[in-house]
Amino acid sequence: MTLRHLAISNIKGNWHRYLAYFLSCTFTVHVFYLFISFVLHPAVAEGYILGGAAEGVRSGMMAAEVVILIFSFVFVWYSTSAFLRSRKKEFGLLTLLGMTKRQQRALVWLEYTAISTLSVAVGLASGILFSKLFFMAMSVLLAVPNPIYFFIPPLAVQGTVVVFLALFAALSVVAIFHLRQSSVRELLVAKRQAKPLPRWRPGLFFIGVLLMGCGYGMAWVTDLHSLLQNMFPILGLVIVGTYLLVSQGGVAVCQWLEKRGGVYFRGTNMISLNRLTFRLRENSRVIFSSAILIAVVCTALGTFNTVLQSARSMAYSDNAFAVMSRVNMPIEDLLATNAAGDAASVALERRCGEKVDWCSFEGLSGRLQLDEWGMEIVAVAERDYLAARKIAPHLPTIELAPGRAAYFIVSDQTLDTNLQGALSLRSTQLEFEQITVFKQALLNYRTALVVTDADYELLAAESELDDRHQYFCFELRNWEKVADAASIVSDALPDCRWAVSRVEMYAAVRSIGALTMFIGVFVSFLFFVASGSLLYFKLFTEIDVDRQQYATLRDVGITRRETMCIVNRELGVLFFLPVAIGALHMSFAMKTLSNLLQSFKVAPASAMVAGIYAVLQLGYFLLARSAYLQQLEVSTSS
Repeated sequence: MTLRHLAISNIKGNWHRYLAYFLSCTFTVHVFYLFISFVLHPAVAEGYILGGAAEGVRSGMMAAEVVILIFSFVFVWYSTSAFLRSRKKEFGLLTLLGMTKRQQRALVWLEYTAISTLSVAVGLASGILFSKLFFMAMSVLLAVPNPIYFFIPPLAVQGTVVVFLALFAALSVVAIFHLRQSSVRELLVAKRQAKPLPRWRPGLFFIGVLLMGCGYGMAWVTDLHSLLQNMFPILGLVIVGTYLLVSQGGVAVCQWLEKRGGVYFRGTNMISLNRLTFRLRENSRVIFSSAILIAVVCTALGTFNTVLQSARSMAYSDNAFAVMSRVNMPIEDLLATNAAGDAASVALERRCGEKVDWCSFEGLSGRLQLDEWGMEIVAVAERDYLAARKIAPHLPTIELAPGRAAYFIVSDQTLDTNLQGALSLRSTQLEFEQITVFKQALLNYRTALVVTDADYELLAAESELDDRHQYFCFELRNWEKVADAASIVSDALPDCRWAVSRVEMYAAVRSIGALTMFIGVFVSFLFFVASGSLLYFKLFTEIDVDRQQYATLRDVGITRRETMCIVNRELGVLFFLPVAIGALHMSFAMKTLSNLLQSFKVAPASAMVAGIYAVLQLGYFLLARSAYLQQLEVSTSS
């Protein structure tokens, strides 16, 4: 039998070990080709489709490609090393039969070359097959006028093949040449050597608790002003604390439960706890890596989803009306004002096919001086604000009295709810003992101060023509479907200086957010497969020893039902402990996000992402358990 035949036989005999590795590599190649084929597509590369936004989209795609390559490097390195460690007995037998170390390395290289070549071929073929759907999805997300046509960039195919074959081959060669020069006896009895009882170090455990607590405490109070100075300390504290807790905490909890006789001697708990004590220590690095991966994935997707879910509320916050415009000169004649507004509303009604509400009001330019700083603002009469609120009921309710005003501003600054200040216009100055702050736009591009009608008349008496501005506001129910609403109003109003619509910002946020979410889902699913595969590898590296142990347990009277119960507990902890830790990290990261974006609905969006990830992990757990039970020859129907 030649080395080539022996390599093929090994792959067929160990397919359950190679399956997760093969699928993970295949999906990595698949995603890499989809992204690079989009970047190199002629319609994108030459700017026909995306125009000025092409560079930003390509940059995002290339950043994702770099992340995929880094992931591939770490994943292939770890999986190759894990496979080689699990085959010590096999190498010992081959050495005993006369195979040299060089021949063993050649055998392993042939195996990984075959698997890598097959994964590149399948990943590339599936990428080409699904690229049309990918281009269609990108066309919808980017709202391009003409769908991106199907095209196979030759450079994308060549680049994918060269990059991944070189990556897989180089890492395989490096890992193979690190095969330890162990003796035949050490290789043959490696899996039969007794393992020392894991011990935990209380000092390291409590240091981990302290670091995690400090990191969580900083994340809880971090806001926009302290984000930059707290971000990296929080990451360092949480990562180090997680490693210490995972490496020490699992053994500590298991040994603590072993001392509780009522729990330890109940059912099969004695066997489960003893096995988990070793499993948690042996897999501590994998659990730690998976937990960090899950936290990063869920936090990123939770952030993207928060922006997408909050796009509508952001649009309302930054744009009080579906369309707002300002004319160059105030319209003195009420009839002329009504005629202009009616003409614009009729034009909008023809476009959208529904009733359009509108109002107009005047504003006065002035300067508002607060305690420490001042700014140019536009003063609006209370009567005009109430009229505007009739067509835009989402605006907040205000009640003004002499000496009071309402301040409307869209800003990331943290402002007190109530301020004191003075409004100046020409020679008139009004002192306000209470200015209520609303983080809501009233006039696009300008901050606004709503004052009582009497105060407004005092300002208007001293104003000049340059101080006065005429605004027209329009509101419709399905505003997000009328992309050209601003241009329609601008054409219909005489001497229109500018017109802006709510849909412009909404569409921009939705398109960018959806594109980012789309890319993030692919990369995040890649990480999800990686985290599950890491556990899968560790699970099957000891499958021979586990099969012997479970066979012994059945010999001493453990039923198959009890065996399945032990397996469910053991695998359940290994698969869902990283999810629990990652979800805990994500919750504090989302608390920081809610501090930064107080008006966003962070909790529902992040809970949706965490729930979907937990369901996917459950599916991965069921598949891994089924494969594991088959290898143990335990019937799931028993």
